[in-house]
Amino acid sequence: MQRRRIETVRKAAFAAVVTAAVWVWIGPVVAVISVAVGILVGLLVYRKKAPSVPGAVYSAAADVIAPGSPKRRPGQLSLTASGISWLPSTYSERQGVGRIDFDFTKVVVALQNGPALLDLTLVISMPTGQVYQLCTHRSAALRRTLRTITDRHGGGTA
Repeated sequence: MQRRRIETVRKAAFAAVVTAAVWVWIGPVVAVISVAVGILVGLLVYRKKAPSVPGAVYSAAADVIAPGSPKRRPGQLSLTASGISWLPSTYSERQGVGRIDFDFTKVVVALQNGPALLDLTLVISMPTGQVYQLCTHRSAALRRTLRTITDRHGGGTA
């Protein structure tokens, strides 16, 4: 009986030591793995922006959905005093997408909620009937800048 108790205590002590060693060992390993996964996800998600247009009063990363194309292409949205410009990223340029410029006097711009919680879509309607969509992040500065510029041009937003 005494021998069984000693054996049970010995097994329990061994299990406690092994458990403590595993927890001490797993703690730093889990931390290192978490940091590595975070860096990897950050590198995969990071999107290098294209340069903004000279004289831009507002600039942000934005994806364009061109008429007749279901694919989104990354680039840089720039608002200037006379219009909207979208410059493609190097990836978009490799896919054959070029710079797109819109004149505020010739287009109608509408703002819509985007597909994600913090997305905003600029729907740009051309006089020819073509509709471009620029998907960017929701920003009070974007709305304010767009409102200020279009008020100078006598409308232009829907």
